[in-house]
Amino acid sequence: MQGIPNSGKIFTTMKNKLLILSRTGSSIFTTQDLAVIWQEPNNRRLLETIKYYIRTKQLYSIGRGIYSTKDIQPDDLEKDITLSFKISQKIYPNSYISLFTALKYHGLIFQYYEETYSIAPKNIKRKIFNKQFIFKTMKDDIFTNEVGILSKEGYRIAGKERALCDTLYLFPNVSIDNIGEVNVKRVKEISRIYNNKSLIKRLNSLLN
Repeated sequence: MQGIPNSGKIFTTMKNKLLILSRTGSSIFTTQDLAVIWQEPNNRRLLETIKYYIRTKQLYSIGRGIYSTKDIQPDDLEKDITLSFKISQKIYPNSYISLFTALKYHGLIFQYYEETYSIAPKNIKRKIFNKQFIFKTMKDDIFTNEVGILSKEGYRIAGKERALCDTLYLFPNVSIDNIGEVNVKRVKEISRIYNNKSLIKRLNSLLN
């Protein structure tokens, strides 16, 4: 391939790049991730390297600017829900899983949602493997408050109580199937960051 000479030294370097990726403990990367991990400031050379790995099936493109070291298939997202969470985090790094997706994950609602919902600075939608990733926004002072948000390996997700408050704040009429799963004291603590009387009223109705 033009731009990547076929020599033993270059081949070793290429192998080292894969080794570096394996040592991160992650399998999903953005173009920016690869630039940082490989310490490659030259964008043209970076893209050439990525194309080489894709052509030789050592990297797989799973969406615009998102790659995996594993050959992910659409069914894999249904088998492993956290895989969708990790992809969502790569689509919009400054986000966290919440709303209906987090409520379902924590067992607070039983209805199935095909989409993966997150909270982010902007409202956007992105489709990967025919799966819709939906990002909803809210006020900066709420979004930037980390209370009730859990950091997992490869993604961030709202805990039960934060997910409940987020959802009722944006979708006041949503039905909650298993409210007994939440910690009432924790919900009341988290609800204060929204400074919203309607939310407090809705929560009191649900919890009492």
